[in-house]
Amino acid sequence: MEGDAPVLSGGRRRGLRALIALVAVVAAVLPASFFTHAGNTRPAAAADNVVDCGAVPHPKCNIVMIVTDDQTLGTLADLADPVNKPASGSFASLPGLASISGMPYLRSRPDGSWVEFKNYYDDTSICCPARASLLSGQYNHHNGVNDNDSGAIFDDTVGINNWLHDAGYKTGLIGKYLNLYPFGRTQLVGGVPKPYVPPNWDRWLAFRSEESPGSGDLKFYNYSLIDENHNETAHSCSAAPPLARDDPNNCYSTDVLATAATDFINTSAGGPFFLDFTPHGPHNSKLQNCTVASGAACPGTPLPASRDIPATPPPTLPHSPSFNEGGNPDGTENTDDYDKPQWVDSLPVLTKRAPGEEITTNTPGIAPQVGEYDADRIRVNAQLALKSVDEAIAEIVAALKANQVLNRTIIVFTSDNGFGHGVHKLGQSEPTRKNCQYEECSHLPLLIRYPGGPNRTETRLASNVDLAPTFARFAGVLDKFKDRGRDGANLYQLIIGASAPSWRKQTLIEFRSNLPSGAYATERRYWALRTLDYPSAGQSWKYVETDIKDPLTFPNPNYVQKELYNLVTDPYELNNLCQQSGMKPPQPPNCPSVATDLATRLNELRNGRRSLSIGDVNIWEGDVGNVPNAGSPVKPIAHFTVTLSEPSEKEVRVNYGTADGTAKGGSDFTQVLGTLVFPPGVTSKSVDVPVLGDTQAPGATGSTDAALETFTVLLGGAVGAPIADGSGTGVIIDDEAAPAGTQVGLGDTTVVEGDFEGHLAAGWITSAEADLTVTLSKTSSSSTVTVNYQIGASGDTAGALVNFLPPNGSMTGTVTFAPGQSSQTIPIRILPGTRPADGDKFFTVTLTMACTSGSPCVPCSGSSCTPKIARASGRVVIRNDDG
Repeated sequence: MEGDAPVLSGGRRRGLRALIALVAVVAAVLPASFFTHAGNTRPAAAADNVVDCGAVPHPKCNIVMIVTDDQTLGTLADLADPVNKPASGSFASLPGLASISGMPYLRSRPDGSWVEFKNYYDDTSICCPARASLLSGQYNHHNGVNDNDSGAIFDDTVGINNWLHDAGYKTGLIGKYLNLYPFGRTQLVGGVPKPYVPPNWDRWLAFRSEESPGSGDLKFYNYSLIDENHNETAHSCSAAPPLARDDPNNCYSTDVLATAATDFINTSAGGPFFLDFTPHGPHNSKLQNCTVASGAACPGTPLPASRDIPATPPPTLPHSPSFNEGGNPDGTENTDDYDKPQWVDSLPVLTKRAPGEEITTNTPGIAPQVGEYDADRIRVNAQLALKSVDEAIAEIVAALKANQVLNRTIIVFTSDNGFGHGVHKLGQSEPTRKNCQYEECSHLPLLIRYPGGPNRTETRLASNVDLAPTFARFAGVLDKFKDRGRDGANLYQLIIGASAPSWRKQTLIEFRSNLPSGAYATERRYWALRTLDYPSAGQSWKYVETDIKDPLTFPNPNYVQKELYNLVTDPYELNNLCQQSGMKPPQPPNCPSVATDLATRLNELRNGRRSLSIGDVNIWEGDVGNVPNAGSPVKPIAHFTVTLSEPSEKEVRVNYGTADGTAKGGSDFTQVLGTLVFPPGVTSKSVDVPVLGDTQAPGATGSTDAALETFTVLLGGAVGAPIADGSGTGVIIDDEAAPAGTQVGLGDTTVVEGDFEGHLAAGWITSAEADLTVTLSKTSSSSTVTVNYQIGASGDTAGALVNFLPPNGSMTGTVTFAPGQSSQTIPIRILPGTRPADGDKFFTVTLTMACTSGSPCVPCSGSSCTPKIARASGRVVIRNDDG
């Protein structure tokens, strides 16, 4: 029988700390089997009776999810290797290594009934997208949160907390939410603007983001927390001298959050409740009062609780074979990583800290030492920072026991993403430390305590998109939750060790930035497929397609670089089977035949048959002074077309919002934020963005204009269909650019391929037409404008008569603007296809001549034409929809 909720006292916490220390000693000398219950026997019952949390009708067991930040799989395995595989050296043979084992309590599987998932992966290995997937059960290309700058686009109403709250759960988030929270948003509370708090959280205690450029990440000793009443409290203290856990001057964030978590349990034990506990450790931070003798910038590193910092620097850990791949110990390069994508090969070689680069800080013992790699010290400090997280877990379990609800509570422990720690040269700087397609970044710890079961391991594939639907299953709301378009699967059968013959054998890993500028925009974007026992039993593969997004770093931004690794024979991903070893990238891929099937499976995961996409828009700026009659200035409207690839029998919804690029909201365009609703049968909607014109020419005195400025419209929070392309670019063309006069420009467009329906003697029957828009900046009341075009260019991947039919069967043509007309289209019919492996294709249309009636029409280019050709090339992207 459940009693009153006692408060966990300071003395109780000191006792816990002693218990954890004892467990660390015992764990070092006893075999792992000591902590495992034999056979299918149940562990001894606690004071509260074991509840069958999977029973129907659903008993609505409590759910505690603990999510660390940037924790690798190796921290819960043999510390000698971050990928949990054999390496030279061992845990027992390294002097002093046991002292930095970060989680002895959790490693002991406290109170039994733990299931360890050996093959658990996240969808995107950076913080914000990973956390959005955990809450929504959606891949990031569906929920729209594709990078750390996109948290604001997340639809807070799709998170699992909403369904649990509606099912009667008391919900609490304590710690980190999404990057950039509260996203600049406020809510009026008593008429006063206060920080935004997402809906359906009964308890809310979340970090305010401190991740603006140059600010660093200060969530260990200097941070602010926002509560459910929209109040914000600042916390600041020093790491020196070391403070005890219960010292009133201690503000170490993991400790503060642990106290809040146990308080939430104490006040919610009448249940059911859902606790999302998300401490900052072992994420990187800034060293306090730090200087480098050479004057260089201080490196980032996790900050352990000061009480956990040893007096002398602990030993570094052995390297895996992939550490600093492509680099030699003396700091010179070698050819070992030439088979990697260009962004990996171009990473700087890791070098050891040299004399003269000594670091001074008021947190001694954790600064990188002369003669070692910074990445090594970061890895050691991550272990130390996990000690306080381990204590917090012990306090949470103790609170569950004290309230007699441990055995009616499901506990989930995982990390948002992994961390490179120097493998493949990942570790020199953000964001390349963790945002990668390799095992160290995406292969994560997952432990689930399911009351009444034995300690055991589970080897089937699981993904971070699976946790939200699993929670929905235990709360009895899975059907309602899945109606909102989820990608994850319910893990219940795997948790109880039951057979699941149709369980997945592949999982998706991806990264694709939304934004045209910022920390992540010029990085690569990749799609990866990780298989287990596929294509046949005993086989495990990693297949990766990397698209270099920034044309400044790669001559062809549409070139896809491919990787293929046999993870059975090459667990460290050293030998890319799609590239010839030792040849400098980029190279055309040359993959074994198995890659063809893996590419098809990858395409199935990243593209659904029904999907949403948004096109790009080019628009003339216009003049703010253009005031017809006595009305307001005319504002040109950028119409972004959002397309549903196939009609739906149900309503489809998607959120949209603008993001700054070189064009800024409020000065160059009007920011918009809203939701598009597609009724059944409707396949096209528009997002309209007013453009704010002016009469300033680029380069003029006092002008901040550029000839071309860009902004983005982002899609997110889709319901009823996944997002295939969630980023539309708006190009604002300045019409005061010299030389003065009318200008003509060509836009881009994206069209869904469609399926072959047959053909008649008169031609092909298709479901799509690409209308490429040609626009004039200013109309003429008397003159006719003629513009010539040519279809096709070097590098195009779509071909005439194969993927499209040009107008009138000709690859050249003319559009004519009558007096008063400002827009014309080049209609190009798209030929359908049904082969998923074809992927997306594109072709180019180029304006070759423009002339005005009364002037000679001769070949010209750019400003030599009349009117001037401001944007000569447009691209048609044919989106493959055969997933």
